[in-house]
Amino acid sequence: MIDVPYPQKIRSFVRRAGRITGGQTRAFEDLGPRYLVPYQEMPLDLASLFPPTDGAAKPIVLEIGFGMGEATAAIAATLPQTNFLCCEVHEPGVGALLKRIGEQTLSNIRIIAHDAVEVIDHMLPLQSLDGAHIFFPDPWHKKRHNKRRLIQSPLIAKLAARLKPGGYLHCATDWQPYAEQILEVLTAEPLLQNSVAGDSPDGGYAPKPDYRPLTKFENRGIKLGHGVWDIIFKRRLIQQPLIAKLAARLKPGGYLHCATDWQPYAEQILEVLSAEPLLQNTVDASSPDGGYAPKPDYRPLTKFENRGIRLGHGVWDIVFKRV
Repeated sequence: MIDVPYPQKIRSFVRRAGRITGGQTRAFEDLGPRYLVPYQEMPLDLASLFPPTDGAAKPIVLEIGFGMGEATAAIAATLPQTNFLCCEVHEPGVGALLKRIGEQTLSNIRIIAHDAVEVIDHMLPLQSLDGAHIFFPDPWHKKRHNKRRLIQSPLIAKLAARLKPGGYLHCATDWQPYAEQILEVLTAEPLLQNSVAGDSPDGGYAPKPDYRPLTKFENRGIKLGHGVWDIIFKRRLIQQPLIAKLAARLKPGGYLHCATDWQPYAEQILEVLSAEPLLQNTVDASSPDGGYAPKPDYRPLTKFENRGIRLGHGVWDIVFKRV
């Protein structure tokens, strides 16, 4: 793994000079009271911040560092059924996003004008987020400055703990050495799993999702032949508390069948299920397959799985029964 010493205190931002415009000032005055959330050193009540509509709560995504808010506003408009909690300390950027909220009549954005690291530490409850976006964080190009990079193991551990099982973390950068570090840091986090197979032709990097727009800066870089790397990981679903609840709801003799094409996750699933006293493996752990079951006839091969098999990827079935 890339050896980057982690400082005792890291921030999600660097103070930048910038003049706030008249339009941004008016946006602060007119829209700030509704869309700005004060920083506080106590857990945030997300349900009251984003009241459910039509009786159903919408997914909540944290965005760290939105710059001037161009991409954030575009994503919020593209995903109206998702709520966005956005952190940025650059005052002109906050004003610019407030202005866009008014111009585009967006209701699914709230802004905390404070350091995102402290927001995560003090305001966000565990397993409260459906997703998190970190787009184009400062790459700190010089080697002696690498320690200032935002995306390092301590922060990712905190952020992963605040994702719901199945929630996602999406990072994007146009600096390849930083992309490589991000991929290593996220891969090393036990709560996260890459959404793309590590041995894929793209080396574990994801295709750009449709919801992430191409910014002017990114378009200019593409014209110059620069690359952009998207890294998308998900919070693992199968963990001990969930399995204990699920096992308790199985009838005696009932079964739990899991399947994955990611071997490290298969190993974790096998370990978690083996540790549950209400469950017993249908396959002898000392068998040549190491406790993994043959694929049952009822589970079809998907197009994705067939493609993986042709590329030599494995698929692991884990089948346990309630004792």
